[in-house]
Amino acid sequence: MPVLESEVEQKCRVLAEQANCKLLKIQGNRGWPDRLLLLPWGVAVFIEFKRPSGTPSALQVEILEWLEKKHFKVALINSVQVFQIYLTHLQQSRGSPSSTKNVG
Repeated sequence: MPVLESEVEQKCRVLAEQANCKLLKIQGNRGWPDRLLLLPWGVAVFIEFKRPSGTPSALQVEILEWLEKKHFKVALINSVQVFQIYLTHLQQSRGSPSSTKNVG
């Protein structure tokens, strides 16, 4: 049975909370990333979640690129394991990379 995007998202939300972070749902704007990851030292990352075989739409890519150009941190996450690695990296670097698009 294939893994659903919502399953990845929910498991990552639990991991974020265990790491003293918040993974807030972004709603109401078509094409925008699914969630905003808030780290306890004042760093925010826009995250687009996809199932392992999923790809972002053209509109999603356009918005992620726009966010990057404005110097926001963005990440494309396609599994719980990738999110865990990414979260660990952010914790170790205190969120210093300006962008991590396509981390998965």
